[in-house]
Amino acid sequence: MRTETAERTHQVFDNTRADVADLKLEIQAFDWQHCFRDSSVEDNTFKRKVQELEIKYVPVKSVCVGKTEPIWMSFKAMKAVKHRHKVYRKYKDHSHPACRNADRQASVAVRNSRRHFERMLSLNIKEDNRKKL
Repeated sequence: MRTETAERTHQVFDNTRADVADLKLEIQAFDWQHCFRDSSVEDNTFKRKVQELEIKYVPVKSVCVGKTEPIWMSFKAMKAVKHRHKVYRKYKDHSHPACRNADRQASVAVRNSRRHFERMLSLNIKEDNRKKL
């Protein structure tokens, strides 16, 4: 039974907070004629320059990637919730019998999954006394 979440983050550029004014000034001030005079088509001069400017003027933010479901949710419960969303997208009516059936099945699956997780946690409390979940 897993009781820890594995959050994975990676860095991406936050283009909405870029310093566009200074970026434009530096692009205009750069001597592009001299830069491309002696370069061939395969040369990555332009790409390197754009990447340098991006690193200089665009801030970086951390983005979480990975699983977003709770640690207590089983595969069966997750599948039932996804099915409930799929059925609702199809009918767009909560009172439709298929939507009500899918909702009921998802609720039962989530409830059973949480119960099973808590039961296994309580049975395993002597050996596995972790402070956090």
